[in-house]
Amino acid sequence: MTTVGIRALKAHLSQHLRRVQAGERVQVTDRGKVIAEIGPPGGVEAVPGLPEWLKEMARKGQATLPSRPKRTRYAFPARRLLKSGTARELIDAERHEDWQDD
Repeated sequence: MTTVGIRALKAHLSQHLRRVQAGERVQVTDRGKVIAEIGPPGGVEAVPGLPEWLKEMARKGQATLPSRPKRTRYAFPARRLLKSGTARELIDAERHEDWQDD
């Protein structure tokens, strides 16, 4: 979490807003005392299923939450099983070898 004074915030507002857009939170101080916090819309409360202790850590800046929602897992296509011995036969053919089973 970034901490910035009011004067520096005014002078570099675009830079700090880009940080917020990227998911970071910015604390605004006045004479060393935190008076405000700027963060992405929704904040901690918008993330469903988080334990309360993790939400509290995120509010204090001790943890960073994901900026994107969790995606569904990729569905892998069904595996095609090859006949027994196929790989060995292909390797033997490429090496021009002829193995004999013992």
